Amino acid sequence: MARPKGSKNKKNLSVAGVDAQISELSAQKLDLETAQAAIIASLAEVNAQLKENRKSIKAIERKILKLEAKKTEADAAAAAALMQEEVQKRVAALVAEGKSMDDILSKLK
Repeated sequence: MARPKGSKNKKNLSVAGVDAQISELSAQKLDLETAQAAIIASLAEVNAQLKENRKSIKAIERKILKLEAKKTEADAAAAAALMQEEVQKRVAALVAEGKSMDDILSKLK
C-alpha cells in the first residue's frame, strides 16, 4: 500500500470558508467594540456620579465642622454663665453673712 503524501493534519481551506470566517470574526469584533464603547460610556457616567457624591460629602463635612464649632462655643458660653452664676451666689451668701469685700475676694480666689 502506498503512503499518502502530505500531512494528515492538513486542513482543507477553501477561499469561501476563509471569507466566511473573516466575516464572522469581523462581526464578533464589531459586537465587542460596541460593548466596549458602552462600558466606557457607563464608566464615565459612574465616575461623574462618584465625583458629585464626593463633592456633596465634603460640603456636608464642612457644615458638620461649622456646627460642631458653634456647639463648642455655645457650651463654653453656657459653662461661663453657670460659673458666673455660682460666683454671684457665693458672693451673695458671703455678703449676707456680713463678710467684708477683702474677705470675699480672698475666698473667691
